[in-house]
Amino acid sequence: MQPVIAMRLGVFLTEVIKALYGRYVDDLPESCVRDAVERSIRILRHFELSCAEILVGSLRALELVAKVASEVEGFDFQLHEMGESSGKGLSLADSSARRRAVEGIKAMIDCASDGGIRVVTIHPPTYNPGKPGYAYQAELHKYLPLGEALASFVKHVRELSAYALKRGVTLSLENMPRAVLDGYVIKRVPCLGVEREEVLKLLSEAGGGKLGLTLDVGHANTVCQPSDYVRGIVDRVVHIHLHDNDSRYDQHAPLGTGTVNLYLLAKVLMAEGYEESIVIERGADGMLFEDVATFRRYLRLARRPPLGARLG
Repeated sequence: MQPVIAMRLGVFLTEVIKALYGRYVDDLPESCVRDAVERSIRILRHFELSCAEILVGSLRALELVAKVASEVEGFDFQLHEMGESSGKGLSLADSSARRRAVEGIKAMIDCASDGGIRVVTIHPPTYNPGKPGYAYQAELHKYLPLGEALASFVKHVRELSAYALKRGVTLSLENMPRAVLDGYVIKRVPCLGVEREEVLKLLSEAGGGKLGLTLDVGHANTVCQPSDYVRGIVDRVVHIHLHDNDSRYDQHAPLGTGTVNLYLLAKVLMAEGYEESIVIERGADGMLFEDVATFRRYLRLARRPPLGARLG
């Protein structure tokens, strides 16, 4: 796979496949996966996109997609954590389940390495707050309390980030939203990695310089303007998820329908020299490629010199 070195725009490859075939990759016959991936890549190239993220539910589906990805020239692929092989699995109370999560993430990293996939994104730890009022309440008894969850996550991610480095892959941590809609009620998310300072602490303690940051713009917008969230730390960002919301909770809404200031975000990214991947993290609905066009317009605006400079 040939490296691509400019800022790259894309979408979730597996959402395009679902739009084309009416089902996710995991539910396709194995004989159809190659055609599904290649056809989707042709569509992305038509829209002049040069990166795509993969999200599947099983290791077998990942192996099939990664094999095709390894043969694609001039395209940048990323991988989103899947199922039990996730960052939140590293803070489960059951130690054997935690170990299975570690081995599952290593298997993802191996597939990514074999497929020429540059970044593997995982979520920060979920924890058991020991009181009601949080999202996912029915599942929280499975997780460690806050302090233990943090310690477990740091321990395992140190191991995993070093493993990824040896395999030529960047393991990356995604920031989380402050709140989600859970049963029609907005509830706080019981995860670390919400506030900017939490994220920086996790990167420092768990990564040792080996762990990247996947900036989720919609998640950041539930905390503050994403441009403020990322200002000064763009050099830590290896990948970006882009979507919108009204700042109350995570919504994965089309760009321009919420409160994310895309112009300021584009200005900060360009001012601090961001040259990695940005994917629209939404389903392949009628607005998906409009989102790509929208962000391209803001990138063009951000490149313009100030009015005084143009007049002078």
